[in-house]
Amino acid sequence: MHILFLGVLLIHNGATDAAAWFVHTAPNFLAHLGPYLWPAAETPKGHMFLCLSLNEAQLNSVAKAIRYQEPFIYANNLPAALLNLHNELSNLAKGVQIRVTPFLEHAKFTTKAAANIEAFGKHTKSFADMYARVLKNKFAANIRIWAPSDTRSKSICKGQYQRRKIASPMQLADSQVSREADSAKWALIEGKNTVCFTTNDYKMNEKRIPGVAVCLENAALLLLLLLLLLQLLLIYSNVAHNCNSYLDFVENLYGTGRNMQRRWRQRCRLPPNVLSSKLLKSEGNPAWAASGANIDQNRGHSIITTMASFVQFQREINVLAYSDDPPNLPPRNEKSKTKGVLLVHNAADEAAWFVHTVPNFLAYLSAYFWPQAETAKGHMFLCVSFNKAHLNSVGKAIRYQEPYIYVNNLSAEILNQHMELSNLINGIDVRVTPFLAHETFVTKGEQAVANIQAFGKHSKSFADMYARILRNKFAASIMVWSPADARSKSICRGQHKLQKITSIQLDGVQVSRGADSAKWALIDGKNTVCFTTNDY
Repeated sequence: MHILFLGVLLIHNGATDAAAWFVHTAPNFLAHLGPYLWPAAETPKGHMFLCLSLNEAQLNSVAKAIRYQEPFIYANNLPAALLNLHNELSNLAKGVQIRVTPFLEHAKFTTKAAANIEAFGKHTKSFADMYARVLKNKFAANIRIWAPSDTRSKSICKGQYQRRKIASPMQLADSQVSREADSAKWALIEGKNTVCFTTNDYKMNEKRIPGVAVCLENAALLLLLLLLLLQLLLIYSNVAHNCNSYLDFVENLYGTGRNMQRRWRQRCRLPPNVLSSKLLKSEGNPAWAASGANIDQNRGHSIITTMASFVQFQREINVLAYSDDPPNLPPRNEKSKTKGVLLVHNAADEAAWFVHTVPNFLAYLSAYFWPQAETAKGHMFLCVSFNKAHLNSVGKAIRYQEPYIYVNNLSAEILNQHMELSNLINGIDVRVTPFLAHETFVTKGEQAVANIQAFGKHSKSFADMYARILRNKFAASIMVWSPADARSKSICRGQHKLQKITSIQLDGVQVSRGADSAKWALIDGKNTVCFTTNDY
């Protein structure tokens, strides 16, 4: 599915009744809490920017129009109190599916400057053309279209209401604009003094692609946009003159952090129903030890110490984070349940790979927050530090798990040096059998260096992580701690056995398999433990 909707919703959380809806057409633009960066690759193209200021009473209308476009939400910190007040905003944030025909939304509201807005949201299931069916029929008028089109989508000059493609190039404020060099898409409604900012192409296959049209009455007054065209910046400002005050929310929220600490192999274990974790480091004589503070505190324990470079901004640290259930976002329908963070120093030869089992955990550049719903479960955290020479190995192991990446600011320089890391970021599909990755590397340590083997299993491999991969690769019997169904039994025949562990005691704490999110396997006779993500 190709969704082309880009935008930001800004809401004042104080007594002021203020909100703003900012819609734009620029990809790879507006990183949350990141420095402002214009993507240079977009300079040859034209773009359109629309900002509407509104009262919070209109939030349900705006949210519903956005929701029907099935957008991907990449940043969300709306508080529960706000979501409880606005049901459609809550449905949008939580990814609640739309199941009611006709799968079209038509919302009307006014801006703070009293401009009339009509917003149309088109769902995938509507099978409706944004221009021919939605706009032409809703306005009962002729429309003129500026959008990419194919040979099958022609101007229609018959019937009561026509739709015409605007000839390319056109003249805009003394500048020649061609349709091919313009990312902006819009439609003029004849006789209604209205312009609609749209996201859909004018093509036959767009019927199955969700989209939006934000329509402003009195176009002469309401063409509030920024057009970046061949390095010519044209600024129009009218109805949304208050939007700048809402953009202040994202400024100056960086915390000062410490340098990325030198880590080697560190494992933290959180038993069920307790907030005090157990810590194990790969030192000379490793042993479980109590962490310095409860895991729901924002200081004093191993997790916050390890991830200080992630929750606070540090210029010298680049990060990549992935999770099937990321913080402040709806759960992703991913093939993989893997969760983790990759930290890379952009100057020193230092990197760290942090793997965990906690959903809705570790929001980037946000205050550390422990999800209370996870206290009842056991969890495991593993941190491995290594030299940058091993980034390809780690990147390949992660890539084969097909993760959902929710944060990435790895520099182009790092990606150019590490092809597998670049493949991971760019979503390059794995096409080579046997669809299994087996990577080996060593950690970086001052007292003890650990040998690491990382196995990545792709969905196309059809291989069981325990019976086929671990047992066969290590040529050894294994003991498995993982949720299992009735069909997956212990295997006690043959040279190498596979045995399910039923219950354990961890440093004096009794742990049951049903209350534990951690999954692992012990390799018999190899002095090796494997932290896994698959059920048995």
